[in-house]
Amino acid sequence: VTAKANLLQKIADYLTVIDIKNQSLSELEIELAHIFKKNKYLIFIDGVEEGINQLITDVSPFSTPTKILITCREEPIDKFNLNFFKVDPLSFTDGHHLMNQTSMLIYQNSEKLVSESIAKTIYQKVGGNPLALKLIVGLMSDYVFEEILQELIEVNHPSIEEMYRKIFIKA
Repeated sequence: VTAKANLLQKIADYLTVIDIKNQSLSELEIELAHIFKKNKYLIFIDGVEEGINQLITDVSPFSTPTKILITCREEPIDKFNLNFFKVDPLSFTDGHHLMNQTSMLIYQNSEKLVSESIAKTIYQKVGGNPLALKLIVGLMSDYVFEEILQELIEVNHPSIEEMYRKIFIKA
């Protein structure tokens, strides 16, 4: 089974109730193309560490009208028909400022600013990734900070898909 087949199967598992386990790769691609043309989706693939060019090649046929957001550390070498935005990691100071801006937007209250100690803890866990910083501050409006950190600590757990499912439900 190829990496492409595994990726498309995972996407299909999240999106469909149709039994597609025994389909060939070409049948799976046809089924997903039909689903993505019928309904708009936003697919978020986070933390691609290598093989970005192959990943883009594999998912780009599904990107209309569905949109695909990929976060990665490497810039695609090949020229694809896509929008690529390089976002450098924020410094701690800038990250803390972004966390406070996000908090102000959520709470509309300056008393709910992110303390420096909590900001340091968040920054140590996710680095300067602006999307991750905003996500965690957003989750803090509904969940206990320590629980969010526990979810992040379990990132290396064998069932990472379950952790992501929880994060997307919470967000």
